[in-house]
Formats: sequence, C-alpha cells, structure tokens
Amino acid sequence: MEAQDKAPINRRQFFLEGFSSFKDLAVDLLSIQFSLAQEGRLRPPGALEETAFLAVCTRCGKCVDACSYRAIKLVDAENGFAFRTPIISPRETPCYLCLECIPACPDGALLPLPKEKVRMGTAQLDRDACLAWQGHYCQTCVNRCPLSGSALVLEDLRNPVVNSEQCVGCGVCEYVCLTYPPAIRVKPQ
Repeated sequence: MEAQDKAPINRRQFFLEGFSSFKDLAVDLLSIQFSLAQEGRLRPPGALEETAFLAVCTRCGKCVDACSYRAIKLVDAENGFAFRTPIISPRETPCYLCLECIPACPDGALLPLPKEKVRMGTAQLDRDACLAWQGHYCQTCVNRCPLSGSALVLEDLRNPVVNSEQCVGCGVCEYVCLTYPPAIRVKPQ
C-alpha cells in the first residue's frame, strides 16, 4: 500500500537524481585516487576541501600565471580527473605565501584568507633524520619559515618543533631542509 501512496517521478527527475548520485560517488572516488597519487603535493593557498575543489575548479590556469614564484603547476594527464588542476610540490618550489593566486582565481576554488589562516597541510618532523635532533647545529627550517616563531619553534633553543596549530603547510621548511630525503615534510590537508 505504501508504494501506491508515493507520487510517481517523471523520467527527467529519475535521470537527474540518478546522475547526481553517480556524480557525487564518482567525485569521491576520484578525489581519493587523486589524493593517493599526489601524496606530497599541495593545493594552492585558500583551496576548498578536495571534493569541492575538484568540482569548482575550471582548470583555467590563472593561479599558475599569477604565482610570481612559479610554485603552482598543473597536474599532468596521468592523473585522470584531476588533470590540469593546480598543485604545489614543496620540494621543487614551495609556496611563499604571496597569495597572488587567490584573487586571480575566477571560480571561487581559492578563498581569500590571511596567510596565518591558510591550511595547505601540516609539516611533520622526523626527529631521527633531523640534523638538529641528532646533535648537529641546524636551524635552517626555523630561520626560513615565513611564520617562524609560531609555526616552527626551537625547543631548548636548539631543536625545531612544529606547532601544528600554526603551521600553514607552505612547504618552505621541506624545501630548505639539508637532509635527503628531507627530515621535515608537509602532509597535505
């Protein structure tokens, strides 16, 4: 009896609802695939959450053109659905938080934020690989951090420590790290 109480849906509603459900599932699956394939690569500052970002970004490349440091690159064809979306590879060129990419984005995929509120990721320090934590003098990451004194601080005036509440994930620390592989890496948001 309950089935008779429901109003039948027309063909258009059926396809619209089906397509919407399929699109949401496909975007979720592809964003997971992209995240795994791009480990260590960051979205530009102010980027929406990954699924929303992939849905909103039109792949125009204007953020790439606006980046005076040439830190932002476009994803290559091997990465399927994320093709031509902007990324930053901090070991190649980090984000220096100039934020010129944000006003260049016509799609709203990059939200205007002050640099202290940006969250591209969080730096993670491997104390076993860090020169300072191994007894050598090194403060390179702390000295070069754009938010030094808040995102990266020195413990006992010697050893770097990441303040995850303040770290914006720009990747400068990873870029300047003297060890290979770097003792400090940014985990994408």
